[in-house]
Amino acid sequence: MDALEERLGLETDWRTATDLGCGTGLAGMLLRPRVGRLVGVDLSQTMLDRARRRNLYDQLTQANLVSFLHGETESFDVVVAADVFCYFGVLDEVIAGAAHALRPGGVIAFTVESLPEGSDGWSLALTGRYAHSPRYITAAMVGFDAVAIDPCELRMEAGRPVPGLRVIARRR
Repeated sequence: MDALEERLGLETDWRTATDLGCGTGLAGMLLRPRVGRLVGVDLSQTMLDRARRRNLYDQLTQANLVSFLHGETESFDVVVAADVFCYFGVLDEVIAGAAHALRPGGVIAFTVESLPEGSDGWSLALTGRYAHSPRYITAAMVGFDAVAIDPCELRMEAGRPVPGLRVIARRR
């Protein structure tokens, strides 16, 4: 959340946000203090049940992310997908869905695992997750003004940091 505010100079109060792939609600804990209405979406009912116990979300929806986003028309000020797009190779449909679901000027913030420097496109790793290049991300951001694509560490796995990219963009 601090990265959003730092990069975009945003107010800390947004009317509506959706947490894509909300899981147990870890990102929701950061979003809740800054948003009027928070919607969590996940494919797993078990994860949604765990998120519900945190009492952070105004609405929890079990759905495919792409279908959910395409079913919302200019509904959100912020779309967040923390450590979720690593389960997508091609990002075109989910990015188009986010553009559809965001109000003009709305913001998308997401992370992806990053390909090694010098690589391009996207690739399926041995972990079963996808990694993406900055060039691929930039090309996929149709309908957005890319504000920032920054390297970051997503998490620790087998004692090693997982390199990633943090992307923050504003809908035109």
